[in-house]
Amino acid sequence: MPRKVNLGLIDAAEVVTLGEPGSRTFNISAFSEHGTGIVWMEKEQLFDIADSLGTALEIISRASDGDPEEDPDVDDDEIEPDTDENTDDTIEFKAWRIRMYYDERRRLFHLTAEGPDPDVEEPEALESPFDHEVSFYFSHDTARSIAARGIDIVQSGRPLCPHCAIPINQGEEHLCERRNGYHAEDATAIANAIEDQ
Repeated sequence: MPRKVNLGLIDAAEVVTLGEPGSRTFNISAFSEHGTGIVWMEKEQLFDIADSLGTALEIISRASDGDPEEDPDVDDDEIEPDTDENTDDTIEFKAWRIRMYYDERRRLFHLTAEGPDPDVEEPEALESPFDHEVSFYFSHDTARSIAARGIDIVQSGRPLCPHCAIPINQGEEHLCERRNGYHAEDATAIANAIEDQ
């Protein structure tokens, strides 16, 4: 059954990894008074999120003359879901698509993850595999925590190719698309958006 859960402004987030290098699984767990979101993802997705947040925080720091440390008091009903909906709710799934942006007015980050219902055996056969969705806002402090922990976790496993960020298996030849001329955009969408503001 398709579900969409809005956690509003979360109280905390954890970056978790399970298993041994080469067969690890990864998730970001977000917690708020409106519920819990557990978003499983690939190592490359975790790296992209951590790297994008680190880049964004650096840009914000430069734009604010190096003083972005204090998050403002947030008292904004617009970012909170109705308390009658999704209270004490938990949603857990593997993300097929993750989007993130920075709300400059509120000075908060926002993440939305979409993916298939875990109970569906062949989600790729669905007309729309994005049955599940969780979204939430988070502060600069939480962004710093996710970025630092995410990078630590990625670096503790198999080394990543410096060009394409794909894990390199020991003893195997790595064919890098970026190094061989198939370059994708290096700048993240979130960093570009902040620089344009």
